[in-house]
Amino acid sequence: MSIEPITSDRTAVLPSTQDELVQANLRVLIQLQNALSALDEEQFTGQPSEEISSIGMHTRHIIEFYQEFFKALEGPADQELCYDRRQRNMVLEGSRDKAIAAVGTLEKMFKDTDFIDGTIPMLCIIDPHAPLCNLQSTVHRELYHVLDHCIHHMALIKMVGQQLNIEFDQDFGLANATKQHRNNA
Repeated sequence: MSIEPITSDRTAVLPSTQDELVQANLRVLIQLQNALSALDEEQFTGQPSEEISSIGMHTRHIIEFYQEFFKALEGPADQELCYDRRQRNMVLEGSRDKAIAAVGTLEKMFKDTDFIDGTIPMLCIIDPHAPLCNLQSTVHRELYHVLDHCIHHMALIKMVGQQLNIEFDQDFGLANATKQHRNNA
């Protein structure tokens, strides 16, 4: 049995979508970088409890997802994107300055990269007891994924910050859909 892909005018990518995705990623990375710059090292590495990740841990996680995305883009056409096999760079979660520099590097990569939409082969862990699964994605889909993933972890950073009595901007970590909903309410 073969399943035909669903297509409709509603799913067509508008010409400005790619620029919007790039600019949205740049905005959240700049927002993250500014927030990190306002923290001291203790706030960056502090954990309210053993069960709660530090701001540094969440920041490292964000950076590594972006790095994996760019690694797949810069590699050969058959380079597989695999967020699950990323190298965990513990230096990034233990040094605010190194994390800020890494975010700055990501910003530069966004400014210097010519994004061309196309398919990206992916590997991911769906079941920790099974082999990696092969999937197909697109550059635009992954631009949106890393954006949404970053915002989600920024929301977690804000929650950690609240427990450490750190104030963040009210829009920090706020989903774009929530912002739109509030503006239309």
